[in-house]
Amino acid sequence: MKEKNTKKGRFPLPYILLLVALGAASVGIFLTLRRQPDPPGSVIPDPPVSEEPESSRQPEEESLPEKPAPDADAGDWTEPSLPVLVNPTHPMAEGYMPQLKEVRDGYYLDERAAGALEQMLVDAEKDGISLWIVSAYRSVERQVNNYNNKIEEYVNMGLPREEAVIETSKYIAIPGTSEHCLGLAVDLNSLEEGFAQDPAYDWLIANCADYGFILRYPKDKTDITGIYYEPWHYRYVGVNHARVIMEKKICLEEYLDTLQAVPEDAPEETQAEQTGPVTG
Repeated sequence: MKEKNTKKGRFPLPYILLLVALGAASVGIFLTLRRQPDPPGSVIPDPPVSEEPESSRQPEEESLPEKPAPDADAGDWTEPSLPVLVNPTHPMAEGYMPQLKEVRDGYYLDERAAGALEQMLVDAEKDGISLWIVSAYRSVERQVNNYNNKIEEYVNMGLPREEAVIETSKYIAIPGTSEHCLGLAVDLNSLEEGFAQDPAYDWLIANCADYGFILRYPKDKTDITGIYYEPWHYRYVGVNHARVIMEKKICLEEYLDTLQAVPEDAPEETQAEQTGPVTG
């Protein structure tokens, strides 16, 4: 009986070695190709990493600086519109309430006038003049109380009520016609006519217009204003209006009447002269 050939189907050793060599060569070629640099433009680079945390980043348009807001206390104090007239024949609008700002010691003024008054008080002190507020903004309700109390004071002095009302109206504005309720008027230092002899009064007459204020009730204008002389009462109208009024030594009523008398077709130079140039 012949012995079976048990080596049938096996690969000879030389063939196995050849296959191993071919496999190793293939791996080497593959690894070499992997190490080759990519051609330019074939790879999109990753975006650069910012050092700023993602949570703190802002959109580009929000990172731009904003324009600074206008400074209400810049020191110009000009008023583009005409001053509001409030007097015994021109009552203020019913329900009017100014935008108030505190000046000193709990006294308030319209925010347009508050900065100007504060600067005027500071500059007066630099010149050796002491100014202080006696009265500033007051509500209509308070004006009513002041008015009625003054009437009763005259009645208790023996005046008939009708005469008491007349006398009171010479010194205290009828409720609804007081500039104090506008928030644009301030009483300084005293409520006596003798204040006109004080150096502080002289300083105010010489300088108040530079801060937009005028002497509201001059001594020689009582027949026009309807209010007796008050050397302590100053009204804010804006520098451009105040300088004309004080220079011409007129009252607010005269100033406004003059403006209304200028015809619309008047030369621009005339209109500018009447309204007063805006000065810096």
